[in-house]
Amino acid sequence: MKYDFEICKGCGFKKPIINKKYVLCLKCNRDRLNTLSMDEEVSTGSFKSTSVKKGTKYPKRTNIAQRSEKMETGLEKYYKVRAKKRQDMIDGKYFNCFFTGIKLDPDGQEDFHHADGREGEKLYEYRNIFPAINKHHREYHDLSVEQLMKTFWYREFLVRLKKINHKVYNKELNRLLKAGVLDMESFLKEFK
Repeated sequence: MKYDFEICKGCGFKKPIINKKYVLCLKCNRDRLNTLSMDEEVSTGSFKSTSVKKGTKYPKRTNIAQRSEKMETGLEKYYKVRAKKRQDMIDGKYFNCFFTGIKLDPDGQEDFHHADGREGEKLYEYRNIFPAINKHHREYHDLSVEQLMKTFWYREFLVRLKKINHKVYNKELNRLLKAGVLDMESFLKEFK
C-alpha cells in the first residue's frame, strides 16, 4: 500500500500519512488510539449520556445485539425442526449420514447440512435439513469438484440425492458441468 507524504498534524513533520481522516503519521495515530484505550470509560463503553473527557465529547454507547429478533425466532424454529427430523429419522431407522449413507449413532453429535441453503425460511425447512458426519460435511464444502469425485462417497451421494431432492441434484449437476467434470451431452441426459 502506498501512503501519501504530507505534514502530520500531530508532530508537524512530513511523513507518510496512515490516518487520512485526522492526517496523522503512524506514531501519532498510535498515540491517539492509545489515549482513547487508556481512558477506562471509553474502552468499557459505560457512558450513561454524552460526556466530555479531556476536552473530547463522547456519545452514549450502547451494546449491539449479536443477533436480530428475526434471526433468533428463525433459529428457535430451526432447532425444533432439526430435533423433530432427527427423532423421525431415528424412529424410522434411517438415521444415516447425508453424504456417505453410513449409519449414525443416535447418542452421538452430528452436523446438519442444509441441502438447499440457509437463506430465509430454508433455514428451518424440514425437507432441507439432513444429518452428516462432520468430516464428510467439511469435505463437501471445502474440496473442489475434482477432489470430491475422488472420494469414496460422492458418486453414491449423487444417486441418493437424485431420489431425495431433484432440485438440489440439478444444482450438483450444474456444479459438475461448470467444473468440466461432466460434458454437455451427459449433462442433458442426466438433467431430465
